[in-house]
Amino acid sequence: MQSLGMLLAALAPHFTLIAAIAPAASRFWRQLALARRYFRSFSFINCANAAIDAISSPEAGKNGGLLLPVLDCAKWNFLGMYLFLEALTTVNYAVYDREKY
Repeated sequence: MQSLGMLLAALAPHFTLIAAIAPAASRFWRQLALARRYFRSFSFINCANAAIDAISSPEAGKNGGLLLPVLDCAKWNFLGMYLFLEALTTVNYAVYDREKY
């Protein structure tokens, strides 16, 4: 037990340094996440194009089955709706600071 106390006493200055850096690091990661969202803002357009290609491709009706092309189209539609919703909420994330509320 005494060695554990000595170890914690030796590491205490490092913990205070981490506690001092934590708010700045947290803000940095939030800003980085926001920048990532800006890069993904118009990705929903690519999903719409992929959905159209999935349903209108010549292979869509082969072998008499439309289930796989419809599922593929639904996949791209749902991903596109998610990315569109994310693009709409980027403005709210940029305007309102979470620390105030």
